[in-house]
Amino acid sequence: MGKITIVRKPKTTISEKLKEEMKKEEYLQGQVVIHCTFVNTNYIDCLIRIWKTTFLTVKNSDHKSTLHHAENIRLYPLYTNVLYRQSHNFTLVFSSLPKDCTHFDLLEEIPEPGEFHVKNIPRNESDVYHVNIS
Repeated sequence: MGKITIVRKPKTTISEKLKEEMKKEEYLQGQVVIHCTFVNTNYIDCLIRIWKTTFLTVKNSDHKSTLHHAENIRLYPLYTNVLYRQSHNFTLVFSSLPKDCTHFDLLEEIPEPGEFHVKNIPRNESDVYHVNIS
């Protein structure tokens, strides 16, 4: 009679660093990343900020992708100072867009003048974009 071998599932250890990287990757899947450049063309220093009421909107649709995270720009009511003739880069992370979306707008809905609005951004496969805001 043959010998019976019992195979036990080996204990697998995943490093904490790898677990954190996997969480970040999982978080970003399906999300839209917008890298923005604001150029101060005013004749003085200016103040900019982003409101939580900033969305990605799709024409002929009620869909609004919500802002999840803003990096390198302050959220309302705080401001980020941009010096005269200088540019400021910041990144916005939004919830996903509908699969059938081919173009979308970046729209800051605020109760005062001066909102950010970038129209008709063509969708790409990576859902990572670079836009200029004035």
